[in-house]
This record gives sequence, C-alpha cells and structure tokens, in this order.
Amino acid sequence: MKLIKHTFPFIAAISIVFSSCSGAEKKDQIGDLLNKTDQTQETSQADRKLLEEIQQQIPSPIEMSNTIQASGAPYSPTLLNNVSNLSSYNTGFRKAINIGIFGTDLGYANLYSQKTKSVEYLKAILQLATDINVNQFFKVDEMIENQNNLEELVNKSNQSFMEMDAYLKDKNKGDLSSAILIGGYIEALYLTTKIYEKSTNAKETLKEKLADQKIILENIDKLAKLYEKNANFKDLITGIQELKVAYENVSITYEKVKVKPAPVEPIPGLEDIEMVGTPPAGEEQIIEQSIVHITDQEIKTITQKVEALRKKLI
Repeated sequence: MKLIKHTFPFIAAISIVFSSCSGAEKKDQIGDLLNKTDQTQETSQADRKLLEEIQQQIPSPIEMSNTIQASGAPYSPTLLNNVSNLSSYNTGFRKAINIGIFGTDLGYANLYSQKTKSVEYLKAILQLATDINVNQFFKVDEMIENQNNLEELVNKSNQSFMEMDAYLKDKNKGDLSSAILIGGYIEALYLTTKIYEKSTNAKETLKEKLADQKIILENIDKLAKLYEKNANFKDLITGIQELKVAYENVSITYEKVKVKPAPVEPIPGLEDIEMVGTPPAGEEQIIEQSIVHITDQEIKTITQKVEALRKKLI
C-alpha cells in the first residue's frame, strides 16, 4: 500500500489520533487566556494558542500510516462521509466542520491508494472552501509538487492552515478555522474506533492510541468552548462533553522497567569500530513504559459517543 500522493491541511488531524500524546504538561499554559473569552482579541489569542498546541501534538504521518497498515484493517469506504451530503451544508459552520471531516476522509482514502475516491473528496473540499472564501489556502499545485515527500507536505499543509486561521481571524471568523480542525479531529477519532473494531493486528497499539485521546480531547473541548456563545457550537460542545464523560476512567500510567538490549550485529569491515551510544550487549537499561488503563466497555462507549456526535455534524 502506497503512502498518500495528495494530502490536505487536515490530514494532520488523523495523525493526532495515532500519536503518543505529550500534552499533559502543557494543559495549563493557556489558563489565563481562557478566562477572558468575552473579548474578541483575547478569544483570538487563546484560539491561536490552542491551535498551535494541538498542532505540536501531531507526530510524523509516517507513524500514522504504519499503524494503520499494521492493524490489518481493510479499506472501508462506507465509513466515510458521502460527498452527496454537500448540498445539505448550508451554513458557514457546517461547511467548515465538513471541510475538516472530508479532509480526514481524503487522508484515509489516500492511505489505501483510492485515487478515484480521493479526487471526489478533494473536489468537495475545494467547493466548500470556495463557499467560505478560503480556497486560496488550498495549494493543490504545491501538494502535487511535494507528493513524494510526506513530511514536507504535512509541514506546508500545517503552515497553510495557520495562514488561513490568521486570515479568518482578521475577518472575525476565527470560529471557522477552529471548526475545521475540530471536524477533522472528530472524524479521525471516529475512524480510529472503527479501525480498532476491524483490526486483526496491533490491537494493543490502537487501544493505547484511543486512550491517549483523553488528553487531546481536553484541548479540543477548550477550543470549542471559546465559541460557546455561538449557537452553531451548541451540539458540538454537548457531544464533546459526552465524550469526555466516556473517557472519565481512562488513564495511562508510566513505570520504569529494566530491559536488556539485543546485541548489535557488527557492520562487515567495521567490526573494530565502537558504535557511539550503543550500550554493551547484555547490559541492562532502565526505560519508561506506558501502561494503558482502558476497558473494552469504555472503548465501546467512546465509539458510540463519537459516532453519535459525527452523525450530527455530517
């Protein structure tokens, strides 16, 4: 299976889910700003900080691709949002949310080399982007130019997203860029639960990825609540709150364990050269190991809640 040939500013959303989150220590960095959301400028600052923080939690998309491939889950087009729903998106909020959703679906389809489906999603996204006047930030030529360099592609996509965010905030429409990111994230979480259900391998890895979302969901919740006075965000915030309740008893703890690294095979012709940083064979090392505390019933509840929320958004 090939890596994606085209991506989008929101392929990053699915990468969030397949990362090992390191956001716990950052949770309080935006506290002061979040207490001042009644003023547009301060809301914009908090929004920007959250967007940047969430993007920092995005790992290499190679990890995402490898995890999906390792899962053994087949491509399932019926999981994705249907482009026939386009005509029902009649508000800026719904258009923005579904730019994010279609963006994640585009990334998923591309991971399975579904070219026809990918083109459908690209056209749908460009139509919605044109409707809310942000199509200039969707640089298709640049995507194609960097199609064989996934890391560069995602970096440029993230940059384009932040440029679009700044543009929308200048137009007092920062809620739309937040809706795009949240829509992409919700779709990525939904797909992850479905990949978990269908996977034949890597169950524990996927379970850990799902547990990690408890931390990231905190930031998604804060981002949505910046716009709680916006009626369009009402169902979204309610759905996120229900997801948080489903995650209430999920946790990841860490413990230090001793391991013995496997001997490193010498490189032919370089047997006498010492490998810098390589511990002697058999020498114990202490590493930190994560332990996921999430039950099958909790995963089932999370799956039901994210599916119900997604249904309201599409």
